[in-house]
Amino acid sequence: MRVGISGGTFDPIHTGHIKSALCAKEQLSLDKVFFVPCGEPPHKLSRRITPDADRVEMIKRSIDGIEGLDVSTYEVDKEEYSFSVDTVKYFAEQYPTAELFFIIGADVVGELCHWKSIDEIFKICSFAVLKRPGCDEEKFYRDIEENRKNGGTLYEVADAQVDVASEQIREAVKNQGPDAEIVKKYVAPKAAEYIKEKELYVKELPFDEKFALADMKRRLKPERFKHCLRVSAEAVRIAKEFGIDEEKCRIAGLFHDCGKEVSFHQLYWLDPKLQDEALPENGGSMKVIHGPAGSLIARKKYGIIDREILDAIRFHVTGAPDMGPVAQVVFLADYTEPGRDDEALKDIRKYFATCPRTEEGLAAAIVKACDSSIAFVKSKNDFLCPATLATREAFYRKKGDIQ
Repeated sequence: MRVGISGGTFDPIHTGHIKSALCAKEQLSLDKVFFVPCGEPPHKLSRRITPDADRVEMIKRSIDGIEGLDVSTYEVDKEEYSFSVDTVKYFAEQYPTAELFFIIGADVVGELCHWKSIDEIFKICSFAVLKRPGCDEEKFYRDIEENRKNGGTLYEVADAQVDVASEQIREAVKNQGPDAEIVKKYVAPKAAEYIKEKELYVKELPFDEKFALADMKRRLKPERFKHCLRVSAEAVRIAKEFGIDEEKCRIAGLFHDCGKEVSFHQLYWLDPKLQDEALPENGGSMKVIHGPAGSLIARKKYGIIDREILDAIRFHVTGAPDMGPVAQVVFLADYTEPGRDDEALKDIRKYFATCPRTEEGLAAAIVKACDSSIAFVKSKNDFLCPATLATREAFYRKKGDIQ
């Protein structure tokens, strides 16, 4: 038996997906091709995908009556992040005597080196690489050959030319409604009917704290998640004492570390510029990049649009000379939350308790926190972010005569 695996968000599935699956099925003599909608893909950090049940239903309606095409809910049934290596292992267990073929587009071949446990995947299955008319053939065959040198078995599949992307369909529905021409042309009638019935893609999904909290809890280690809860509570306490917006500080404190455990490879999927910024040769570090990464996740995936909250998340690691009141509170709360028992942090808490509840008092506490951070980094001969030095100097001027 020969089984094809076609993974993706399928948000929504369109005729291009279906024709590609059929091309692979026919040219590689596959007995069956499974569409495997991802649950929580590790590379989709910058967008909230449509609920699993809706995407599965659209696939079912789109392939109804097409022989050899099926859907697997393996990934959407998982609570943790979905990685291709886990999916491949699952199908190998389900079909122990079958030859497995992972179907990918030509644009993905060059990224296989970034996939988790790609060497292990190469041992379990082959790749069916879809080659569309007009693609960069030189790059296509170079990428194919590179992966073959690395141990992969890759087969070229002549793909049908379907010039549409799911994002275009989502945008069309949002701007023109579910009866948009592109929907009629590229979405199966039963699936298009479902989009209209469920009012999918009509508007941007608003901030949903329950969703965001569940997503962050799933991605972070338990102690890191508890730290976020404590920082949120501490931020509210500080905000109340200084007359700063408590709700903004609560939310910013809660999600300040939402980008903390993003890997170097995930930075590329979130924004390639972040990956460049994290490189030591560019003056960056993975230890500080989670601030900017978290701000992007909060905005693009969680739907947080308040600039003060986003800036607080962005600058909580290094500080910023011009950071506003909410960012100042979260920056300090990250040091003073009661769960951190380092002696230097205890000293900051003691000092902060004596500071006047004024702008100058808050600035003085921030200087104390910066001094502690700078001393710690120097003691470890580690990366010292210029932004922290600049923050220290700016708030030293703001603190006035407070010692």
